[in-house]
Amino acid sequence: MSWLITVAVIFLWLLLLGALYLQGRFHYSRRSRLVLAAEAPAAVLAAAAAVRAVFRGLSGWPLAAAVGTAALPTYIAGALVTVEVWRRLKLRRFDEHIGALRTGVARATDELERLETAGGAAAPAPLAPRRPAPTKPDAAPRDREILDHWLEQDGSTRVRGVLAAEWEREFGGLPAGELESALRALEDELGLVVIGRRDGTPGAATGEERRERAAALRARLAVGRLELARRGRTEAAAATGTAPAAGRRPAPADAGLAGAGPAGAGPARRREELRAQVAEARETLAEWQRRRSEFLRGRILLD
Repeated sequence: MSWLITVAVIFLWLLLLGALYLQGRFHYSRRSRLVLAAEAPAAVLAAAAAVRAVFRGLSGWPLAAAVGTAALPTYIAGALVTVEVWRRLKLRRFDEHIGALRTGVARATDELERLETAGGAAAPAPLAPRRPAPTKPDAAPRDREILDHWLEQDGSTRVRGVLAAEWEREFGGLPAGELESALRALEDELGLVVIGRRDGTPGAATGEERRERAAALRARLAVGRLELARRGRTEAAAATGTAPAAGRRPAPADAGLAGAGPAGAGPARRREELRAQVAEARETLAEWQRRRSEFLRGRILLD
């Protein structure tokens, strides 16, 4: 008899854990509530069929009580399966990006190793280590460095200064929520470009076009992040009553031209390009892994 009580207690405890998981880990939209509500009649019918098959002589109130007792765990089990499938579908966006980035890193690393082996060069420079995504307080210097490098590249400072000024005006006119959404969209686009999938289509751009596009996207992201940081400093200064620190603005359109000589051709240049590509892909991979972890830590919206 004692083992029956033990089994019943364990069973009830598992039911309670399942119900708490369903309640505490997810936000439910109207659509997901309708889906889960539609599972209730199916759970009752399945419980009734099981009870009738096991207890053939039951009828009336005993039958109804047995069906109700069996329907609750059946419904909770079905709901757990449903939300788990839903959760995995929500994670697919992160997993596809992470898998593609890992494949791109492996492919570029293999090509780099082949070039270094075939070239017989001296000890090659090590691959840039993967760096975690910087936190917001530390991001501004890095963003300024990215923007400065892009502005001074290929002797196009004047033209690129015009673009940077346009981006600054564009981001400056956006509300905070829309600015953050625009930056997230740019991060997604940059991830596709880095792994060689522009607009979701493999091979839509050459390697050189992809590198130029990625550099422009990083510069645009830097302008947006600097605007976000500037607003944060302004809000903090307003709260404390102090003057905000001067923020770095994009270079003006009439900035002096900075000539950058063409890079050397041949395997040495290709090796440098591959090292840069691997480093970029690793940074993007770390960012997507961080975003996936943050998604899993919060309550997941089933929409």
